[in-house]
Amino acid sequence: MDDRKNSNHSNQHGDSSHSVHKRRRRESDSSNNDSDDSYIPYVPLRERRKQQLSRLGRLHAIMQEEKRDRSSTATDDEDDQRDEYGRKSNVSLLDQHTELKKKAEARKESALEKQLKEEEKILESVAERRALMGVAELAKGIQYDQPIQTGWRPPGYLTTMLPKQQEDIRKKFHILVEGEGIPSPIHST
Repeated sequence: MDDRKNSNHSNQHGDSSHSVHKRRRRESDSSNNDSDDSYIPYVPLRERRKQQLSRLGRLHAIMQEEKRDRSSTATDDEDDQRDEYGRKSNVSLLDQHTELKKKAEARKESALEKQLKEEEKILESVAERRALMGVAELAKGIQYDQPIQTGWRPPGYLTTMLPKQQEDIRKKFHILVEGEGIPSPIHST
């Protein structure tokens, strides 16, 4: 075991049996010079943030100017409202508050009315569409006046069930029914 340690140690320090090959650094090719043209200098984070904030500030100023232009007509209406409230300085705050609440409720009602009208339009459009009709039926203009007759009939023991038995089953399974001509309940027991 000592021989292995000595042989490994001697190989690492330049023993003639194993030669160490060093890699030469290659000279930079002309392709590296081409990348100098596309070099973008490093800008510190602090400077980048300052530039970004200045850009945002300019955008914000432009947006403010556009809002002012758009709201010039709206501000006239607001000025009229402010004059109304200014004239009412002799009216108590409670009265002003109740009046403002009434106006807000009227606006909400108008919004609700708009929503209801939209819902009615949607319901009308859905009713106008012919639901559950196939493409071929729509193309040929087929309309059904009577429902399709099915061949299914309830089993005989259900049709011959006494009303007392029906009530017992309904109570057992907590089935609530109203009306006339109620069919007998079907149970799986």
